[in-house]
Amino acid sequence: MAENQWSDEFREPERRPDPTPEQWAGGGPPPKAGMSGGMKAFLIIVAILGIGCVLCCGIFGFVAYRVFPKTSDVPAEVNAGRDAIAKIDLPAGFEPERVVTMDNVFMAMTLVVYRAPAINGNFAMCEMQIKVGDAAQQDQQMRQQLDSQGIGSKNIKNAKTETKTVKIKGHDCKFTFKDGEDPNSKKKVRQVAGAFEGKHGPVFLSLEVDASALKEDAIIKMLEGIK
Repeated sequence: MAENQWSDEFREPERRPDPTPEQWAGGGPPPKAGMSGGMKAFLIIVAILGIGCVLCCGIFGFVAYRVFPKTSDVPAEVNAGRDAIAKIDLPAGFEPERVVTMDNVFMAMTLVVYRAPAINGNFAMCEMQIKVGDAAQQDQQMRQQLDSQGIGSKNIKNAKTETKTVKIKGHDCKFTFKDGEDPNSKKKVRQVAGAFEGKHGPVFLSLEVDASALKEDAIIKMLEGIK
């Protein structure tokens, strides 16, 4: 073998120079690995939707807090709700059960409930201000609220009904007195219902007791003492 052939086989390969910037495709350095434009747009959309959900939940919570009624069974709060409506001395044995309040763009309401189990006594007083509507709607709304709370006057058998005029805070107010028989217990019961002007608007009052536990004159005296 010729000497020049051996030298060609073991000769170190010739190194090619690195390409110059001008030799790169597009006339610039190769792009660095990073976030694509589509991914950036996706993350922006996710962030906007997330902020929107937080805002919507916050607004919904605020609306729910203002629109839906709030209930408490703390005796001091029930008594405070009663005094906010009107000052009234309840017969012995009646204890505070709950207060329901609501104040929104449509209506403001305070409802208090008292019970006297020993005499099957139920007392409720509801003051309501309808901000949208008329007086007829107000009366209907009051009765609906009482019914929804399980306070509406129940049906009694062989009822004898009489309307009495009671003077409350200088005004003549009509109250319905109804005596009859409880269809379940068979006991004689007395129901009284009527309305008067409270501190902030009309007040609907409902009372039910065993007829032998509370006489009519005692109930009238209680109503006349409302302040």
